Amino acid sequence: MSGEKHQRYRALNRVCRQEDRQCAFFSLPDPQYREPVPRHATESRMKNHTEIKVRGYHLDLYGHVNNARYLEFIEEARWALFEEHLGNLAAKGYSFFVVNININYKSPATLGDTIEIDSRITRFGGKSCTLKQTMTKKGAGTPVVEADVTFVIAGPEGKALPVEGDIRDMLEPFAA
Repeated sequence: MSGEKHQRYRALNRVCRQEDRQCAFFSLPDPQYREPVPRHATESRMKNHTEIKVRGYHLDLYGHVNNARYLEFIEEARWALFEEHLGNLAAKGYSFFVVNININYKSPATLGDTIEIDSRITRFGGKSCTLKQTMTKKGAGTPVVEADVTFVIAGPEGKALPVEGDIRDMLEPFAA
């Protein structure tokens, strides 16, 4: 994570703690955002790709990544997706809420492994979407974790918004 991104992340976490928000909530960052690419301009679907190197502090006593750390890894990939591609939602005062996570552990990651996380939307509902996040070991392609993350986009008043119009247009390129 770049120094600037890390500072923004820490600042947002500080605000969440000061306002006594739950850790599953985070406001979309206020980056220098790019305008969304119109649906007709994308030749293929986009998916976000994030790499994380496993460090010693990620491990448990058994020498592999602790199960709770995988949740942090997929959260990091979600931050990257929203910072890099969907910052325009934050400019409009929208927030991102995780409402459910189902995670399946496939194989352990250990010290020195580089893991790749691909994120794509697999379901659009009336007010929620499901993001499939797949984690594999770089090079080997060995599956490590698969997670289905259900989320909503909330307006400035904190209520879930329908997934339609501009919101749908911004999310659509990430559909599977």
